[in-house]
Amino acid sequence: SQVLTEQKVKQATIFTNAIKLDNENQDKFIALLKLDKAHKMSQLYFSVGGLEKQTYKDLYKVDRFDLVVGNINSFILKLKDEGMTAGIHIHLKMMKGRPFDMATAIKILNKHNYPFVYISHSNLYYSNDGYNRNAMISYYPDTPDEKKLACSYLSKTRFAADGGVWADGCVISEMPGDSSLKLGSINDPLTLIEASRKAIIDNWEQQGIIPKPCQGCTVYHCKK
Repeated sequence: SQVLTEQKVKQATIFTNAIKLDNENQDKFIALLKLDKAHKMSQLYFSVGGLEKQTYKDLYKVDRFDLVVGNINSFILKLKDEGMTAGIHIHLKMMKGRPFDMATAIKILNKHNYPFVYISHSNLYYSNDGYNRNAMISYYPDTPDEKKLACSYLSKTRFAADGGVWADGCVISEMPGDSSLKLGSINDPLTLIEASRKAIIDNWEQQGIIPKPCQGCTVYHCKK
Protein backbone atom coordinates (compact mmCIF):
# COMPACT_ATOMS: atom_id res chain seq x y z
CA SER A 1 0.00 0.00 0.00
CA GLN A 2 2.93 2.34 0.67
CA VAL A 3 4.08 2.01 -2.93
CA LEU A 4 0.72 3.20 -4.25
CA THR A 5 0.79 6.28 -2.03
CA GLU A 6 4.20 7.36 -3.32
CA GLN A 7 3.77 10.45 -5.50
CA LYS A 8 6.56 9.36 -7.84
CA VAL A 9 4.85 6.03 -8.55
CA LYS A 10 2.50 6.47 -11.50
CA GLN A 11 1.66 2.83 -12.18
CA ALA A 12 2.27 -0.50 -10.47
CA THR A 13 1.80 -4.20 -11.23
CA ILE A 14 1.77 -7.06 -8.74
CA PHE A 15 3.65 -10.13 -10.00
CA THR A 16 3.10 -13.43 -8.20
CA ASN A 17 3.04 -17.18 -8.77
CA ALA A 18 -0.16 -17.30 -6.64
CA ILE A 19 1.19 -20.05 -4.36
CA LYS A 20 0.66 -17.81 -1.31
CA LEU A 21 -2.64 -16.38 -2.57
CA ASP A 22 -4.69 -17.95 0.23
CA ASN A 23 -7.90 -16.48 1.65
CA GLU A 24 -6.04 -14.09 3.93
CA ASN A 25 -3.87 -12.69 1.15
CA GLN A 26 -6.83 -12.55 -1.25
CA ASP A 27 -8.61 -10.30 1.22
CA LYS A 28 -5.47 -8.15 1.57
CA PHE A 29 -5.26 -7.69 -2.20
CA ILE A 30 -8.94 -6.73 -2.41
CA ALA A 31 -8.52 -4.22 0.42
CA LEU A 32 -5.49 -2.78 -1.39
CA LEU A 33 -7.43 -2.42 -4.63
CA LYS A 34 -10.27 -0.67 -2.82
CA LEU A 35 -7.82 1.84 -1.35
CA ASP A 36 -6.31 2.54 -4.76
CA LYS A 37 -8.43 5.61 -5.47
CA ALA A 38 -5.91 6.93 -8.02
CA HIS A 39 -6.11 3.66 -9.99
CA LYS A 40 -2.36 3.19 -10.03
CA MET A 41 -2.63 -0.60 -9.92
CA SER A 42 -2.51 -1.55 -13.58
CA GLN A 43 -2.94 -5.29 -13.17
CA LEU A 44 -2.32 -8.38 -11.07
CA TYR A 45 -0.01 -10.67 -13.02
CA PHE A 46 -0.02 -14.40 -12.28
CA SER A 47 2.68 -16.66 -13.73
CA VAL A 48 1.69 -20.32 -14.13
CA GLY A 49 3.61 -23.31 -15.50
CA GLY A 50 1.48 -24.98 -18.15
CA LEU A 51 -2.07 -26.26 -18.00
CA GLU A 52 -1.59 -29.52 -16.16
CA LYS A 53 -0.02 -30.83 -12.98
CA GLN A 54 2.86 -32.71 -14.60
CA THR A 55 4.05 -29.73 -16.66
CA TYR A 56 4.01 -27.50 -13.57
CA LYS A 57 6.00 -30.07 -11.59
CA ASP A 58 8.49 -30.62 -14.43
CA LEU A 59 9.12 -26.88 -14.76
CA TYR A 60 9.22 -25.83 -11.10
CA LYS A 61 10.07 -29.12 -9.31
CA VAL A 62 7.14 -28.67 -6.91
CA ASP A 63 3.60 -30.03 -7.00
CA ARG A 64 1.59 -26.81 -6.61
CA PHE A 65 -0.56 -26.73 -9.74
CA ASP A 66 -3.89 -27.54 -8.07
CA LEU A 67 -3.13 -25.08 -5.26
CA VAL A 68 -2.29 -22.27 -7.71
CA VAL A 69 -5.35 -22.89 -9.90
CA GLY A 70 -7.60 -23.03 -6.84
CA ASN A 71 -6.14 -19.81 -5.43
CA ILE A 72 -6.55 -17.91 -8.70
CA ASN A 73 -10.14 -19.01 -9.24
CA SER A 74 -11.08 -18.32 -5.63
CA PHE A 75 -9.61 -14.82 -5.87
CA ILE A 76 -11.36 -14.12 -9.17
CA LEU A 77 -14.70 -15.20 -7.67
CA LYS A 78 -14.20 -12.77 -4.77
CA LEU A 79 -13.48 -9.94 -7.21
CA LYS A 80 -16.60 -10.82 -9.16
CA ASP A 81 -18.78 -11.03 -6.05
CA GLU A 82 -17.43 -7.64 -4.91
CA GLY A 83 -18.35 -6.11 -8.27
CA MET A 84 -14.74 -5.03 -8.81
CA THR A 85 -13.08 -4.39 -12.17
CA ALA A 86 -9.49 -5.41 -11.50
CA GLY A 87 -7.31 -6.38 -14.44
CA ILE A 88 -5.99 -9.93 -14.14
CA HIS A 89 -3.19 -11.12 -16.44
CA ILE A 90 -2.43 -14.85 -16.33
CA HIS A 91 0.71 -15.85 -18.21
CA LEU A 92 1.39 -19.49 -19.01
CA LYS A 93 4.82 -20.99 -19.58
CA MET A 94 4.51 -23.71 -22.23
CA MET A 95 6.99 -26.52 -22.77
CA LYS A 96 8.66 -27.40 -26.08
CA GLY A 97 6.22 -28.76 -28.64
CA ARG A 98 3.24 -28.36 -26.32
CA PRO A 99 0.29 -26.69 -28.09
CA PHE A 100 -1.69 -23.95 -26.39
CA ASP A 101 -5.48 -24.02 -26.34
CA MET A 102 -7.22 -20.87 -25.15
CA ALA A 103 -10.54 -22.59 -24.47
CA THR A 104 -8.83 -25.05 -22.12
CA ALA A 105 -6.91 -22.25 -20.42
CA ILE A 106 -10.12 -20.30 -19.76
CA LYS A 107 -11.89 -23.39 -18.49
CA ILE A 108 -9.11 -24.10 -16.00
CA LEU A 109 -8.06 -20.60 -14.92
CA ASN A 110 -11.22 -18.52 -15.25
CA LYS A 111 -13.98 -20.86 -14.14
CA HIS A 112 -16.20 -17.99 -13.04
CA ASN A 113 -16.05 -16.10 -16.35
CA TYR A 114 -14.67 -12.91 -14.86
CA PRO A 115 -14.60 -10.51 -17.83
CA PHE A 116 -11.37 -8.74 -16.86
CA VAL A 117 -9.05 -11.73 -17.23
CA TYR A 118 -6.41 -11.74 -19.98
CA ILE A 119 -4.55 -15.00 -20.62
CA SER A 120 -1.27 -15.08 -22.54
CA HIS A 121 1.38 -17.74 -23.11
CA SER A 122 5.00 -18.06 -24.18
CA ASN A 123 6.81 -20.73 -26.16
CA LEU A 124 10.13 -18.85 -26.12
CA TYR A 125 11.86 -17.53 -23.01
CA TYR A 126 14.63 -15.16 -22.12
CA SER A 127 17.66 -16.71 -20.49
CA ASN A 128 20.35 -15.72 -18.05
CA ASP A 129 23.89 -17.01 -17.61
CA GLY A 130 23.33 -17.39 -13.88
CA TYR A 131 21.07 -20.42 -14.31
CA ASN A 132 21.24 -23.59 -16.35
CA ARG A 133 18.81 -23.66 -19.24
CA ASN A 134 15.88 -26.04 -18.96
CA ALA A 135 15.94 -28.58 -21.80
CA MET A 136 12.12 -28.73 -21.75
CA ILE A 137 11.63 -25.11 -22.87
CA SER A 138 12.89 -23.04 -25.81
CA TYR A 139 14.85 -19.82 -25.47
CA TYR A 140 15.36 -16.68 -27.51
CA PRO A 141 18.73 -16.64 -29.28
CA ASP A 142 21.58 -14.88 -27.53
CA THR A 143 21.89 -11.21 -28.37
CA PRO A 144 24.95 -10.21 -30.40
CA ASP A 145 25.10 -6.79 -28.70
CA GLU A 146 28.28 -5.92 -26.83
CA LYS A 147 26.27 -4.34 -24.01
CA LYS A 148 28.54 -1.31 -23.65
CA LEU A 149 25.53 0.76 -22.60
CA ALA A 150 23.34 -0.22 -19.67
CA CYS A 151 20.05 -1.99 -20.31
CA SER A 152 17.00 0.28 -20.48
CA TYR A 153 15.10 -2.01 -18.11
CA LEU A 154 17.27 -0.85 -15.22
CA SER A 155 15.16 2.30 -15.19
CA LYS A 156 12.22 0.17 -14.00
CA THR A 157 11.70 -0.56 -10.32
CA ARG A 158 10.63 -3.73 -8.51
CA PHE A 159 9.29 -3.59 -4.96
CA ALA A 160 9.87 -6.92 -3.22
CA ALA A 161 7.50 -8.38 -0.64
CA ASP A 162 10.08 -7.83 2.12
CA GLY A 163 10.26 -4.09 1.42
CA GLY A 164 13.35 -4.23 -0.75
CA VAL A 165 13.61 -1.97 -3.80
CA TRP A 166 15.40 -3.35 -6.85
CA ALA A 167 16.29 -2.24 -10.35
CA ASP A 168 14.34 -4.54 -12.64
CA GLY A 169 16.63 -6.97 -14.45
CA CYS A 170 13.65 -8.15 -16.52
CA VAL A 171 14.57 -11.86 -16.51
CA ILE A 172 15.33 -11.87 -12.81
CA SER A 173 16.60 -9.06 -10.63
CA GLU A 174 17.38 -11.03 -7.48
CA MET A 175 19.61 -14.10 -7.52
CA PRO A 176 20.76 -16.26 -4.57
CA GLY A 177 23.69 -14.61 -2.83
CA ASP A 178 23.62 -11.58 -5.13
CA SER A 179 22.26 -8.10 -4.47
CA SER A 180 23.93 -6.19 -7.28
CA LEU A 181 20.60 -4.77 -8.48
CA LYS A 182 19.26 -3.83 -5.06
CA LEU A 183 18.61 -0.09 -4.73
CA GLY A 184 17.60 0.03 -1.07
CA SER A 185 14.36 -0.34 0.85
CA ILE A 186 10.92 1.24 0.73
CA ASN A 187 11.86 3.41 3.71
CA ASP A 188 14.86 4.96 1.98
CA PRO A 189 14.53 8.44 0.44
CA LEU A 190 14.07 8.62 -3.31
CA THR A 191 17.40 10.43 -3.67
CA LEU A 192 19.23 7.42 -2.20
CA ILE A 193 17.30 4.98 -4.40
CA GLU A 194 18.13 6.91 -7.55
CA ALA A 195 21.76 7.40 -6.52
CA SER A 196 22.07 3.61 -6.23
CA ARG A 197 20.49 3.17 -9.66
CA LYS A 198 22.91 5.72 -11.18
CA ALA A 199 25.87 3.92 -9.60
CA ILE A 200 24.81 0.62 -11.19
CA ILE A 201 24.46 2.26 -14.61
CA ASP A 202 27.73 4.22 -14.27
CA ASN A 203 29.65 1.09 -13.21
CA TRP A 204 28.29 -0.71 -16.27
CA GLU A 205 29.06 2.03 -18.78
CA GLN A 206 32.27 3.46 -17.35
CA GLN A 207 33.96 0.39 -15.90
CA GLY A 208 32.32 -2.48 -17.75
CA ILE A 209 30.93 -3.96 -14.53
CA ILE A 210 27.71 -5.69 -15.59
CA PRO A 211 25.46 -6.85 -12.71
CA LYS A 212 25.35 -10.62 -12.36
CA PRO A 213 21.64 -10.97 -13.26
CA CYS A 214 22.29 -9.05 -16.49
CA GLN A 215 25.25 -11.12 -17.65
CA GLY A 216 24.25 -13.28 -20.59
CA CYS A 217 20.67 -12.01 -20.50
CA THR A 218 18.89 -12.34 -23.86
CA VAL A 219 16.31 -9.64 -23.12
CA TYR A 220 18.96 -6.87 -23.14
CA HIS A 221 17.63 -3.63 -24.60
CA CYS A 222 20.09 -0.78 -25.08
CA LYS A 223 19.02 2.34 -23.19
CA LYS A 224 20.06 4.70 -26.05
